[in-house]
Amino acid sequence: MRWHVRLPMPRANRYLAIALLVIGCAHPKARAEEDDLPAIDPVAYWVERLGSDEVQLRRTALAALARLDEPPQRGYVGGSVAGPIEGKRTQHTAARAVPRIAAALHDADEEVRDLAACALGDLAESAAEAVPDLAVVLQDKSPKVRSSAAYALGRIGVAAHGSVDALLHAAQDPDEEVRSSALGALSSIGPLGDEAIPILLEALRDPGQGSGSFAQAALAAMGKRAIPELVKAASSDEIPLLRAALCTLGQMTPLPDEAAPALAAALHHADQDVRRIAATLLRGIDRERDEVVASLVSDLSDQDAGVRCSAACLLRSVQGHVGPAVHALIPLVNDADARVRSYALDAIGHAGVDAKEAIPVLIEALGREDRETCAAAARALGRIGPTAHEAIPALWKLRDTFESNDCAVSLALSRIGTEASPKALDLLRTGSCEKRVYAIMILQGCGKDSPEAVDAVRKAAFDAEETAASRALDALLVWGKSDLPTVLEVLDGPREKLRGRAAQFVSFARVDPEVALAVLTHLLSDTNDQVRWEAASGLCKLGAPALPCLRAALKDDAPGIRSAALSALLRSSLLPADEEAKLEAEVAADRDPATRALAIGCCWTRLDGLPRLLAGLSDESPIVREAALRGLWDVARFAHRDADRAVPALIKLLADPDPHLQQMATYALQEFTGEAWPSIPALLGAMRDGPEDLSGAAEYAIRQIGEGAIPTCLEAVRHGGPETRRLAMKGLAATSSRTDTATPILLELLGDPEPEVRDAAADGVWPAPETTIPLPLAALSHDAPFVREPAVSSLAKFAALPAVAIPAISRLLRDDYREVRLAAAQALGTIGEAAASAVPALVRALADHDADVRADAASALALIGPAAGEALPALERTLEDPDERVQREAESAIESIQRK
Repeated sequence: MRWHVRLPMPRANRYLAIALLVIGCAHPKARAEEDDLPAIDPVAYWVERLGSDEVQLRRTALAALARLDEPPQRGYVGGSVAGPIEGKRTQHTAARAVPRIAAALHDADEEVRDLAACALGDLAESAAEAVPDLAVVLQDKSPKVRSSAAYALGRIGVAAHGSVDALLHAAQDPDEEVRSSALGALSSIGPLGDEAIPILLEALRDPGQGSGSFAQAALAAMGKRAIPELVKAASSDEIPLLRAALCTLGQMTPLPDEAAPALAAALHHADQDVRRIAATLLRGIDRERDEVVASLVSDLSDQDAGVRCSAACLLRSVQGHVGPAVHALIPLVNDADARVRSYALDAIGHAGVDAKEAIPVLIEALGREDRETCAAAARALGRIGPTAHEAIPALWKLRDTFESNDCAVSLALSRIGTEASPKALDLLRTGSCEKRVYAIMILQGCGKDSPEAVDAVRKAAFDAEETAASRALDALLVWGKSDLPTVLEVLDGPREKLRGRAAQFVSFARVDPEVALAVLTHLLSDTNDQVRWEAASGLCKLGAPALPCLRAALKDDAPGIRSAALSALLRSSLLPADEEAKLEAEVAADRDPATRALAIGCCWTRLDGLPRLLAGLSDESPIVREAALRGLWDVARFAHRDADRAVPALIKLLADPDPHLQQMATYALQEFTGEAWPSIPALLGAMRDGPEDLSGAAEYAIRQIGEGAIPTCLEAVRHGGPETRRLAMKGLAATSSRTDTATPILLELLGDPEPEVRDAAADGVWPAPETTIPLPLAALSHDAPFVREPAVSSLAKFAALPAVAIPAISRLLRDDYREVRLAAAQALGTIGEAAASAVPALVRALADHDADVRADAASALALIGPAAGEALPALERTLEDPDERVQREAESAIESIQRK
C-alpha cells in the first residue's frame, strides 16, 4: 500500500525546463535591499502550476500540496531537539485546492493521477468533496492509481461512505496492493452492510500482506451481524481461515459468548498457533462456563509451553471453579519452563484463601535457587493471607537469603498477619535503612492493631534517613485520622522532599478523604513552590470538598499560593463555566506577573482561549508574553488550529525586544508548517539581522515549513538584492533536507554567478534519489569552473552513483583550475572504495604541481583502502615529496592500503 508520497525525479532536460520556468536563467533583476519582500501564498502558487503543460511541474505541484501539512521532523524545545508531537489536524493548508487536485485525478499522466490521489489522502476529511472522483478512479487502468485512490478514501473516513460499493468491487481486484488498500479503506469508513460479509470473509483467505488484517478489522466493526459466519469459519478445516476468524472474533469487545464452543474446541486443535490464539482469546469470554474452564484445566498439561502459559494466565481470574483449577495448577509450580511457573504461581495467588491446599508447595518453592520463582511464591502466599501463617519462618529466611526479594517478601509478611510483627519490630529498631524500610512495609499491613507497632512507626517518621521517614509517613497516612497529629508534626519539619512526597502520596494513594484534605490544606501554605503545586493538584483530585480551600487560597497574599490554587482550578473542571470565566478575567488583572502568566498558559486548551493568548503577547511582562507564546506553540502542536490568527501574532513577536521570545516565536511558527508561509519574509529578516542563535532558529523554521516556504524564497532569489538572494538560497537549501521539491531549483543554481549562491545550492543538494544525478553529472563539463566545483562536491554526496560518474570526476583531476582539482580529489575520497576505478587518475595527481592537490590525492587513496594497491609504488616515491603534508598523507595511505 502506498502510504507515503514520493516526488519522482525528472531527467536532466526536464530539470532545466523547470528551473527556467520557475526562476529563469538570466541574472536576477535586483530589488533594493530595503524593499519589503512579499510572502507568496504557496497554495495559490502550486495550484497555478497544476495547469502547466509541463508534466513534471504538475507532479511537483501535487507533491508540494500534499506535503504542506507534514508535521515537523523535529522541534526545538528549550534549546534542545525533540521529536514531533502529533495531534489531530483540524485544518489543512491545501484544503481549498481540493477541486483542482480532484481534477488532476483525470490527468493523462499516470504519475500525476497517482500523486493527486495521494495528495487527497493526505488531506483526509478535508478532501470529502473529492469522494465521487476518487470512486471513479478506482476503475483506473493503473493498479498504482487504483491503490492510491482506495488509500485516499480510507483516509477521508466516514465521509467516504458513499464509495463503499466501489471499494467492495476493488477488494476483489486482481492486484494485491489494490485489494489491500481497498480493504484498509473499508475498515476505516465505518459499519458496512450485510452484502460485504462474503467479500470480507473471502479476503480472510488472502495471503497478501495487510489484506487479511484489514478484512478482520472491517468484520469486527460489523459486530453481531458478522458473528454467525465468523463462528462457522472458526470451525473450518482451512487453518489460515480458522486463524483469521479467531483473530477477528478476538477484536470484538466484548468477545461474543457464541464463540465459546468454537474457542473451546480450538484449544485442542493440532496446530499450536490455533491453540495459542484460542487460549488468549478466552480472556474476554465468560470463564465461568463449564466447557471453557474444563478446556483451560485440560490445557495445563499441553506439550506446548505457550499454551500452558495462556491457560494459567486465564485461570487466575476464574471464579466458582477455583478448586479443580488450583489442583491442576499445583504441578506447574515445578514446570521446566520459567514462564509457566510464574503464571501458575500468579494464578494460585489470585485464588486467595481458596488456594490453601497449595501452601506446602509454595513454602517449598521459597527454597528454590531461582529468585524469580521465590518472589512469585512469596507474592502468592501474601495473596492467600493469614491462612498462610505457617509460611512466616520460610519467608523470613528468604528475606535474609535473597535481599533483592525484600519487597515481595515484605508485602507477603504484611498481608499474612500480626504473627510477622515481632521480628519486623526488631528489624525496625536495629536494621539498616533499607531493612527499616521493609520492616515498615510489613508493619503497615499487619501492625495497625498493635500499639507497640504503631508507636514504632510514629517514631520512624522522624528517622534521620529520609527514605525510612517517608515510608513511615506513608503508613501513618494510610492508617487514618488517629495518626494525623503525628503526620502534621512531621510536615512542619525542615524536609522539603518529605513534604513534597507526602503531597504526592496523598494525591494518588488510598487515603481517607478527610485526612487527605487536612494534609493538603496544610501543605498549601508551604514555603516551597513545588510542594504548594503538589498540594493544589492533590486538592483538585478530592473534588468538591476542596473547593472552599482553593477559593480561599486565591485571595492569599503570597503569589505562590495564589498561583498554585489558580493552576489547580483552571486545569480541572471543578468550577462552573461562568465562575471559571470570571476567575480568568480577574486573574488577567492580577498584580503578580507569574499569576497572570499561569492563567494565560491554561487558555490554549479552550476553543475560545486564543483571544486571551493574543492579548497576552502584548503584556508588559516578558514572563506573560512567554506564557502566551508557549500557549500558541501548544495550539500548533496539539490542536492544529487558529493558524490564521496565531501566525500574524507570532510574526509580530519576531520583532520583540526580548531575544528569547524572538527565538521561541520561530519554534512556534515551525509547528504550523505550511500554514506559516506568511512568516517567511520575517524569518529571512531574522536570518539577516538577528544574532547567531536567532538566525539559526529562523533557518530551521523555514526548513520545517517546507513547501510553504519555497514560493517566497524563489521570489527572493529572482528579485532580491545580493544579501536577500543569499539568505533565500539558504532557506531553499534548508527545505531540501525535508523535501525534494526544491532539488531541481538547487541543481540549476549550481551555475549561479554569485559564489555564495552556488555554495548554498551545493549544500542543499544532499543524498537524493539516483535519478537526480544526470544534471550535476552534466555540470561537470560546464565551461565555468565555478559550476564544475560545486557540481563535483554535491555529486559525491549521493548514496548511489552510476558507473559513468567516477570517470567523469576522475577527468577533473586534470582540470586547469586548482579548486576544481581539489574538489575532485576530495570527492573521490568521500566516495571511498567505490572509487577504485579512479586509482590511476589519482596516481597521476600525485605528481600535480600543487602540493594541496597531491596531498588530497594521497588522502583519497587512503580512503579507497586495499583496492588501491596498484598505487603503492607511486606512494612510496611520494614519501620523498618536499611538502610535509604530502609526506604524511602518503604514509597514511600506504598503511591504509596494506591493512588487511
